[in-house]
Amino acid sequence: MINILVIGSGAREAAIVYKLRKDGQNKFKIVCIGTNKNPTIDNICRLYVFNTITREIVDSFIGINKIHFAIIGPENPLKEGISDLLEENDIPCMGPLSFYAQIETSKIFARQFLNNHGLGEYSPKYLVYNGNNFDKIKKLSDKLV
Repeated sequence: MINILVIGSGAREAAIVYKLRKDGQNKFKIVCIGTNKNPTIDNICRLYVFNTITREIVDSFIGINKIHFAIIGPENPLKEGISDLLEENDIPCMGPLSFYAQIETSKIFARQFLNNHGLGEYSPKYLVYNGNNFDKIKKLSDKLV
């Protein structure tokens, strides 16, 4: 039996646990940590805990449940380093390490990454309106149209 941890409680995670159960032919023990109750997940998972998803909670959960593999759906656990924790414990995980998750979780990181790798043309152009720069904003918007 392979113990799989799914982190998240939205529709994406419900689809993941449904597919794991359907295709797993009872080869998987699926457990889940989510932030709220999802009836589909609740009906399928052997254990379903809803709480704030922190490194401490996941760390104790993976030890108690002898997790072999994990899938992380939401951005926030990726940002908080849950993938990093799993890697530190030699547990394969679908979800990038926190450094790489920044491309999705941090606009500043994403823009700097694009600019630093010669992809600045794909970085969104913007100006902050301060009441005195309407002409600059108009010129920028004219360029984009």
